[in-house]
Amino acid sequence: VTPRPTSFSPDGRRLLYYLFGATQVYSLPLQPGQGEDSLPQAGKPEAFPESATYEAAFSADGKWIAYARGLDGTQNPQAAQLFVRSFPDRGGKWQISGAEGGTKPMWSPTGRQLYYTGLDRKIRVVDFSTKGDSFEAGKPRVWADVPLAGPAFSPSADGKRMAVVMNRPGEERAQAQPVVMLHFFDEVQRRMKAGAK
Repeated sequence: VTPRPTSFSPDGRRLLYYLFGATQVYSLPLQPGQGEDSLPQAGKPEAFPESATYEAAFSADGKWIAYARGLDGTQNPQAAQLFVRSFPDRGGKWQISGAEGGTKPMWSPTGRQLYYTGLDRKIRVVDFSTKGDSFEAGKPRVWADVPLAGPAFSPSADGKRMAVVMNRPGEERAQAQPVVMLHFFDEVQRRMKAGAK
């Protein structure tokens, strides 16, 4: 069973991850380390209140979590739907996707939209509003009528552009290239310090 991190809370004090093969999301509390160069200290992981969950992501304000749930009890994207819950959990649960299914949730930095991919590998977007403990989502619509070649995508700060992996004309699959991220824990520390202010 392999842990796969998916999202930091905006203040850097929580990390969402799921266990690949065990279909369970966990929230890991983090505390700043002691000293300038020390690493964050991890607390006890807290299991998400629902099983068969994966690919969870914090909203821009940290008050909501979008996640994929395998309705067949597995991490099979062909049987997954997208849901939203409040954080900390207050019992509410809202299904976002429909017959098209839903995985790979990604919140807009503007805090007004939620993106995800359907069974057809096309990015969809949902406008939403919140009031207290209530989450109200609009009808999903296709953001771009082009299937993705890979699972990763990321919206720009204004939500008008999207970084995606696409096939070249005539290619069935995109050529994957490894990416190395340097100074990962420096970024974790920066987020935690920003959240402490």
